[in-house]
Amino acid sequence: YMAPEQLRAMRDAIDRKTDVYALGVTLFECLTLERPFQSETFEGLYNQILQGAPLDPRKLNARIPRDLATVIE
Repeated sequence: YMAPEQLRAMRDAIDRKTDVYALGVTLFECLTLERPFQSETFEGLYNQILQGAPLDPRKLNARIPRDLATVIE
């Protein structure tokens, strides 16, 4: 649930937005029963968080309203 700025150890950039990121990841997992980023290694996971964009949560759960998916993303 670490935000990219936490992985980069950018202490000056860690603020309320970091908590909002963690909330988005939590909501994603609660609504899809999957994590937005998955990898077999920590390095792979960190690279996905830093470089990638999560899958649209509606592809994993079609019942998620579009507006809620936007908030999660």
